[in-house]
Amino acid sequence: MSTSFAFVLNPLEIKDSKSPIEIIPNYFFQKADSNQINVLKQTWSKLPGNFFWLNSYEYDYGVVSRPNQKSIKLAPQDWKYWILAHNGYISVNKKRETFSILECALLLLQNDLEIGPLFFSQSGNNYQWNPRSFYNYFLDYPAGGRPATQITHGEIQEIGTSHTSISDFFKKMHTITVYPTGKKISDINDYYHENFQHIELAIRYFVDLKALPRYSGLTIIGLFSIIESLITHKPKQNAEDSLNHQIKTKIPLLGKKFQRTLDYKKYFAFADEKKLWGNLYDFRSKIVHDGNENIGNIKELKSLENVTDFLKETVKLLILFALKEPQFLTDLKEC
Repeated sequence: MSTSFAFVLNPLEIKDSKSPIEIIPNYFFQKADSNQINVLKQTWSKLPGNFFWLNSYEYDYGVVSRPNQKSIKLAPQDWKYWILAHNGYISVNKKRETFSILECALLLLQNDLEIGPLFFSQSGNNYQWNPRSFYNYFLDYPAGGRPATQITHGEIQEIGTSHTSISDFFKKMHTITVYPTGKKISDINDYYHENFQHIELAIRYFVDLKALPRYSGLTIIGLFSIIESLITHKPKQNAEDSLNHQIKTKIPLLGKKFQRTLDYKKYFAFADEKKLWGNLYDFRSKIVHDGNENIGNIKELKSLENVTDFLKETVKLLILFALKEPQFLTDLKEC
């Protein structure tokens, strides 16, 4: 049987689940075996990467929320190498398409994960990788030592659910599968592109943001741009229709329908929801117009890192909702 696999960049700690876990038919989330780890290490030397980064998988640095002060060397059976694997024979293009959608699904998890090199066979002779994503992920920890991401069995199963939602949505965008009332067959594709293309672009842009440093003013601008593209329209000439006003009023409304609670207290010294979004938009404007990434006197926001993580979670929840209720979000966008 042919096996293809993609390396998960995050070192992982999974307490409540056994490997492997089937997330969609013939695709498994599992610990890498010794052969796959060897394939990865042989490939790593061909990439302009730092071998110290591999320490993250072979040492215990704690978890993201509770990092260890000192590293602990792990026995090989406890190493934190995990992969997404496909068993069976399908075309290379189909593999690329499926792993690309799985990459989107991983980013929609609350504790998002990222994919590294994709190997098209167990031997590792044929592979592809995204250097932009690869470097920016590891540059946060240039000497290795990244704490592990904690993930549950339920979250792993969410990967398959999100994959199905994204795949179904893309099919509706690019093939004639649903016929809205009153629409002719000849203009169905036009209907979907006119009404929902902003959702497809938001998904693709969210993945593209991995090409930027994880914590930077440019990333915050990008996240705000995705939020604006999903829920706002071009403002009319009055203060009650400004982008700032639209965001402050629409996000609290949508928050009641989100798949996960948008937990403000986790990120900020809590303020009134609308006031907080006003502060966030002011910070975004400060970056755009003044070229200033310092929080300054907007103390409720705590730090650029907190703002980034919060906006990422907001974008994830908006995309998940858009996949479930595209017409509702499109209608709200025009209000």
